[in-house]
Amino acid sequence: MDLSIVIVNWNSGKLLRGCTKSILKDKGLDFEGFVVDNASNDGSLEDIPKRFKIVRNDRNLGFAKACNQAIKLSKGRYVLLLNPDTVALKNSLKGMIRFLGKHKDVGVLGCKLLNPDKTVQPSCHAFLTLPHVFFEVSQLNILFPKNKFFIRTLSFLNKFFPKLFANYSTPNKPIEVDSVMGSCYMIRKEALRKTGLLDENFFLYHEEMELSYRMWKKGFKVMFYPYASVIHRGKHSTEQVPDLVYYERCKSILHFFRKHKNSQLAILKIVMFFSLLINSFSLPFKKNFKEALACRFKVLRLLI
Repeated sequence: MDLSIVIVNWNSGKLLRGCTKSILKDKGLDFEGFVVDNASNDGSLEDIPKRFKIVRNDRNLGFAKACNQAIKLSKGRYVLLLNPDTVALKNSLKGMIRFLGKHKDVGVLGCKLLNPDKTVQPSCHAFLTLPHVFFEVSQLNILFPKNKFFIRTLSFLNKFFPKLFANYSTPNKPIEVDSVMGSCYMIRKEALRKTGLLDENFFLYHEEMELSYRMWKKGFKVMFYPYASVIHRGKHSTEQVPDLVYYERCKSILHFFRKHKNSQLAILKIVMFFSLLINSFSLPFKKNFKEALACRFKVLRLLI
């Protein structure tokens, strides 16, 4: 079998059905499908095509652990981690399979991510750096989403220092990158046997980047393939629990640095502390003030 498709679902609603049905439209695709459900309660598992085996969890195990459940059951030469809020465009997955078939040294392959209006999203990113952590934890891009000066400054810096803020500009040819986004993340099973599965200490965020890091260390390339595309709506599940997401994001950053950049851990905690202070200025404007405040204190305890 060519491909094992793994979709982790948590209250994704109708988006999950749209995702699974888009895969079935790609005629001739040799695949098996898994939907791993992390205790959804929104009826999102109704009307899932029979080609997809459903693995039900009685609680939310997080993304990495849920993916590993299906990977252990999979039989494909390649494993595709696919978000439920995506729509696979015609021939895209088959094109990625062909590319991996011709390039045996590639362990992970990503494709072009598109917004619903077909504009391009960031599709690949660099490994975590301290400047990137500062912006991710402070959420300055969220605090000033329409500030033209701020946006232009970041765009200018990112143009000359593409790895500084983690997101690459989306290229128009296949290139090697540090990592590709986990929304559509195709893995060579042979490479996965050598690197090990996803690190289950990551509940949410950065687990795919950490796997890419291990791929490079084991001698496998991670590449971006622009001739395949999926539409990615984004943030449907995470917007339901923003404070939990913020906490888990910070927790994942700390785990990555402890595991791979432990010499920078002390500096990292200082950067995260000041980033957290900046982020806290937005608390009075949040509707769920008490929950958001409690979340920031939880993050602060991680740094102590």
